[in-house]
Amino acid sequence: MLGDKVRRALAWFGGLNKSEKFLVILGALAVVGTLLSVVARQTVVVKDDASSFHVALIGPMSGPSAEIGRSMERGARLFVTALNQAGGVNGSTVVLDVHDDRDDPAEARRLAEAAAAAPQVIAAVGHWSAGAQRAAAEIYEAAGVPLVSIAPGWPDAERRWVFNTVFDARGEARFLSNYARNILDNKLMSVVVEDSEYGTAIAAAFDETFRRFGNPQFRWSFSPDPAKRDADIARLVETYKQKRDEAGALFLAADEVNAPLVVKAFRDAGFRPLWVGPSRLATNAFASAFDGIAARGDDAPNYTNGIFASAPLVFDTANEAAQEFKAGYRQSFGAEPDWVAAYAHDALKVVAEEIRAAAISGRGRIGEMRTALRDQLAGMTIAANAVKGITGAITFQEGGGATNPVQVAIYNGSSLISALTQLQPIPKGAVSNYIDEVRKGRVLYVNDRFMYRTNVVYVGLQVHEIADLDLEKETASVEFSVWFRSRGGFDPQDLVFTNATTPIKFEAPVEETPVGDMTYRLYRIKGKFNLNFSGATRVYGTHIAGVSFRHRSLNRNNVLYVVDVLGMPSGSALKERMIADKVVAPGLGWEISRAWVSQEVAGEDALGAPKYVGHGSIAPDFSKIDLGIAIKKGGVTARDIVPTEWFIYLAIFGALASVFSVAMDTKKAGRFWWVQSYGLRLVFWPLLLLAAGNLILDWAYQHVSLSRVYLAVTAYDILWWVVPARLLALGVRRFVWIPVEEKSRRPVPNVVKMIASFLIYVLALLAVVAFVFNEAITSLLATSGLLAMIIGLAIQANLSNVFSGIVLNMERPFGVGDWVKIGAAEDAKVTDVTWRTTRLLTRSGMTIAIPNAKTSEAQIINYSMEGKARLSINLYIDPSWEADQVRKALWDAPLAVNGVLPDPGPGVHFDGVVSAEGEWLAQYSVHYWISDYAERIAISGQVWDAVFSRLKEAGIPLGSSLASRGAAAHRTMRMGVIEDGGLSEEEKKEFTETAEWEFVENEFQERI
Repeated sequence: MLGDKVRRALAWFGGLNKSEKFLVILGALAVVGTLLSVVARQTVVVKDDASSFHVALIGPMSGPSAEIGRSMERGARLFVTALNQAGGVNGSTVVLDVHDDRDDPAEARRLAEAAAAAPQVIAAVGHWSAGAQRAAAEIYEAAGVPLVSIAPGWPDAERRWVFNTVFDARGEARFLSNYARNILDNKLMSVVVEDSEYGTAIAAAFDETFRRFGNPQFRWSFSPDPAKRDADIARLVETYKQKRDEAGALFLAADEVNAPLVVKAFRDAGFRPLWVGPSRLATNAFASAFDGIAARGDDAPNYTNGIFASAPLVFDTANEAAQEFKAGYRQSFGAEPDWVAAYAHDALKVVAEEIRAAAISGRGRIGEMRTALRDQLAGMTIAANAVKGITGAITFQEGGGATNPVQVAIYNGSSLISALTQLQPIPKGAVSNYIDEVRKGRVLYVNDRFMYRTNVVYVGLQVHEIADLDLEKETASVEFSVWFRSRGGFDPQDLVFTNATTPIKFEAPVEETPVGDMTYRLYRIKGKFNLNFSGATRVYGTHIAGVSFRHRSLNRNNVLYVVDVLGMPSGSALKERMIADKVVAPGLGWEISRAWVSQEVAGEDALGAPKYVGHGSIAPDFSKIDLGIAIKKGGVTARDIVPTEWFIYLAIFGALASVFSVAMDTKKAGRFWWVQSYGLRLVFWPLLLLAAGNLILDWAYQHVSLSRVYLAVTAYDILWWVVPARLLALGVRRFVWIPVEEKSRRPVPNVVKMIASFLIYVLALLAVVAFVFNEAITSLLATSGLLAMIIGLAIQANLSNVFSGIVLNMERPFGVGDWVKIGAAEDAKVTDVTWRTTRLLTRSGMTIAIPNAKTSEAQIINYSMEGKARLSINLYIDPSWEADQVRKALWDAPLAVNGVLPDPGPGVHFDGVVSAEGEWLAQYSVHYWISDYAERIAISGQVWDAVFSRLKEAGIPLGSSLASRGAAAHRTMRMGVIEDGGLSEEEKKEFTETAEWEFVENEFQERI
């Protein structure tokens, strides 16, 4: 059945004309290419929804904490969108199922049950309050669904299926208690507590820790019930008014919903206590709440200014990936992200990366998939298994607890920036004498562990000019201003620019101004710096310019550099500022594609420093500031127009069309198919090179060492000259040489074809030298002149043959296939004209190779030039025969032979009487024409046979000494016998009937 259908299809295809067949081929190309693209999209780019990994994101999407839910969803969607655009995970998409639990424990439990029952949900992310987390965690534990939490709750019991990315709220409160007492030096503290599970829990933890330094002064509570809240807060403010001299700083144990109301009430009453609060006050939900409740005539930032809040992430201390996330968030949603959005992003990344690491297929059994993911998450307890997110390296404690440190931020207006002093956890074994470090003030004992006391330096940069780009050496001159705001004796001379080609020294500051207990210093610097110094993601064709610096000897445990987000633009605003300032020098032909300033962690060598070497020490990590500017060549590139995903489809169609063109070349159907297959190559070879090159180079930039990337880029650039050269050479052969051969009906010598191809590839080589390797062609030719002279002398004879071959092919005294006679050589057929020799094939099957130089100087007889050749045979006849008799007998004899042309016809010529064989004989020549000189020998023999037969029929003997005498005697005697009658009648009869040949050869010989 199938065979019959195939035969009918082939028969139908065979009945089409050439144009219809080509249209069918194009249709097949489109169909097969589309099918392969769909397959690629489902297996390489994305898979269908049936194999997608579903992750349930559950949080307060409505209600009082809706702003928290909005941050969660936006951060998660940014990651999922980017992940799916990049191909998903293990070939499948990730689908985000967003659910609203309204931060209600009962609703959270119901949604957790629904997520657990869903056959495609592999994990859950979210829940906000401790009550909602606890209610849902029981369900996830029982159903075997991994939960990645992004909120500061607290574990009431060890749960094997819950993994916390953020520190627990009670530990956070204990940390803030230590910070308020030891860093902010608040000896007097009071607690304002929201009468809820969350508020009372963190207030108790804060109070318990602060009692180590002295009892908190006061504890004032208020009800979160809207019916009682306003009155309670008003009473609280009145109480504070009476006790404010004794109250000291205030710890605000409240959530993002109620805390703004408390702060507003105090501010409206004219009080500005030093507020210290938990991480729920470091959210967009808290800051944006004042936009709606600020008193008339007052700005919302006035309410938040000066509030200290803990946070798992502050963006001015974040890395380049976090800055890129911040810029993307701002561009997508028109708002600034908070730590909630960042941790939602990283929670989804943890799920996706561990799915990839466990090689989980999207079509497995959901229970087995969940278990495999849970086991993979449980293994993230060591640094080697950490997931690197925008919030840092993410690991878990045994039992799923978070390991991230607590940072402290302060509101400057409505902007959240790092506090001037941070506390960093000390890795196990990093300090051998804790007591001594405590006495020096470098270490504090916080939450039952020792922590470094780290000074923060605010850093800002403004680039003025990037010039002198040298891509070969990968350097550029950068002129910029850098400023520092810090406490204490910070000395910029202790900084080292890690990408500077020569050491950079700070001269006297352009400006130095004390600001309270801080000092502001501004410097102007110019130097040469290495390009591509950063590990930031970049694509083919871009380079990263900028500067990178760290402290020479103090690691990040002692000093932490943070970006001065208040003093400089960030994200797209930073890029636009640089473009407006024309940072890239005009005339360089480069443009800025993005820019960022980030705080990175740099693992550097200890260089033998005693504090970093020896037993119990660890390698130092330094706080480093990177100012990166991604630049690319100006103008529109394919990457600006074509999405990355489309390169995959273009590569598929390009490869498929190349295969089709090769298959079409196998058809021996003439020029039509050559033209069409060449057209496919002309269109799809550049597309294939463009798509495959971009895909490979993008992959190489992320996975291959830089030196190998440069080799790949060089090879790619070379191919952009080689491929057009190949297309041009192929086009010359198909559209020049083949038509010439068809028109002239003679093959073009290979030497001409090779010279043309050689010139095309030489031009491509010169272009590669000039545009890929940036070498001047004139200098290349000049430096190679002497070598060319030496080589020329050495191959002088060969050069003579080569140029003689060129001359021969220009004058064309013969062509391949012609029969020629060159000099003294026998006539032979021309088989080839190479660079050096002309090759002939003789009739005996031997090849004669004559150097082209000798050929050009020799006499050349071409028997095939006009498509026919005239041959002659010479005859000797007795002069006594009349010429007309001989011509009449022989004029059409050659026409009896196949191969002799009737037009022009043969001819017989009397050439005169010549002396031959000692006699005077009449010479005749018989001329005839043949079209195939290769048959000359055979035809000539047959013509002799025909001539001999005609002479014999006419009784005309061929001339020779014996024949001439015998014939003459016979005629003389015959005439005499007839005339004088000396013989009897019988003898006369016998004599006259005897032929001349018999007379000559037999009994009449004696009578001669």
